[in-house]
Amino acid sequence: MVSGDAGKGREIEPLRILTGGSPRLLVIVAEFARHRSLRQLLEDLVTLIDNHTEYFRGHLDVLAKTERRVYLAAIDLWQPSSTGEIAARARMDVRSVSALLGRLVDRGAVLVDGTGKKRRYAAAERLYSIYYKLRRERGDAAIVHHLIPFMTAFYSDDELATLAVSEPGRVRLENSAAPDLQLEVARALVNKGYRQIKIGRAEEALRTSDELERRCGAFTDGAPVAFELWQAKWMRAHALLVQEEHQAALSVFRSVCARFVVDDARMLRETRLRVPTLIAAGAAARDVVEILSADRKTADALAPLVVALRQLAGEPVRASTEVLEVAADVRKRIEAVTAAWRSSRGLVARN
Repeated sequence: MVSGDAGKGREIEPLRILTGGSPRLLVIVAEFARHRSLRQLLEDLVTLIDNHTEYFRGHLDVLAKTERRVYLAAIDLWQPSSTGEIAARARMDVRSVSALLGRLVDRGAVLVDGTGKKRRYAAAERLYSIYYKLRRERGDAAIVHHLIPFMTAFYSDDELATLAVSEPGRVRLENSAAPDLQLEVARALVNKGYRQIKIGRAEEALRTSDELERRCGAFTDGAPVAFELWQAKWMRAHALLVQEEHQAALSVFRSVCARFVVDDARMLRETRLRVPTLIAAGAAARDVVEILSADRKTADALAPLVVALRQLAGEPVRASTEVLEVAADVRKRIEAVTAAWRSSRGLVARN
């Protein structure tokens, strides 16, 4: 109502995750969101926080000194934490912290989940943790900076834009020397290869991958083809999995990850789209997450995806509530892609 935009469920979800559904924070975000797309809103979130520094600081100023110290320890941990963990971060006595946490819960500043020794405490209004991390630039600040682009890629309606390029006309294009037309050919080959994979023609997809790499290598006039070459490797990894060449596929996937650029929005979107298909095609979640986690910057940029894969591999995972909730949506996507993949495999087998 505040923004004048009815919005869609998928677009509202990241706002619910970031604000925890807090009416006050939702109003702030909604006013900031006026005339902005979801992508623009999330990309400008740091600006929103900068514009409301006094609001966030005022929330802290109303707390007594010892309460503030405990509260800051809780939001600095940026995940549901035990009394002992908060006490250690605040460098205070556990009994004193326990009593102060009780006061903060009564004030509505902190939420508690569980009972007895399993109690976990977290800030009631989530943007305060993000505000604190961004202002202090410590510890998890990198994950905060990367979480927003990941959510933008995951929840935006344009997530399938890379699949919208059509192949018809590739013959009115393939012999042209114009760089922009050469790129259209490359994108058509990407679509062709993934269609071949979808219908089980892995050998043909491998040949398409070879052709894509060859054409990209022959492009003239400095056409920017690094992304298309990177997609060729994705295609090869998928095709090898269809052929049940798991080790070869994982080796190619390592080369994909080695070329991942953390601040490239296209690569982020493509990785978000392709990893679920890797899992659906038979790659073990444990192997995929091991490769993704080999580089710290890559792991930070893909934190919700890495968490989702660790959970699928049966590992206990602790992370911020925001990351865990996005990871839950990632798991749902992986499950949906896996179900669709198995269904299509059944159709291919019958045909």
